[in-house]
Amino acid sequence: MTFESLDIDPLTKKSLREHMKYDKMTEVQQQALPVALAGKDLLAQAKTGTGKTIAFLLPTIQKLVALKASGRAGQGRNNPGISCLIISPTRELAIQIAKEAENLLHFHSFNVAALVGGTSKY
Repeated sequence: MTFESLDIDPLTKKSLREHMKYDKMTEVQQQALPVALAGKDLLAQAKTGTGKTIAFLLPTIQKLVALKASGRAGQGRNNPGISCLIISPTRELAIQIAKEAENLLHFHSFNVAALVGGTSKY
């Protein structure tokens, strides 16, 4: 199954195809993405390096793109500038997720930031 077959934003497909050089989905992505893109909850478990990060980032990005198109992105009462928050158990994983999100958003106009504890602000 290819990423081109998914019903996702063309700029995200362009990022996958041209920037990340991805064409075919991994097994976990093939199973998870149709469910997640349909707005359903799921729990996935797979080995490191099998594509789980993209499997949860793509539906998240698709939702953000739809919210932005409707003019509702970042409209939270308490955090008007935050559209999405992903919590990670380690600083290394947080940085990895942020880099993957930046790659997927390469042709979009969203900002990504990784905030980690245990380091100096300066």
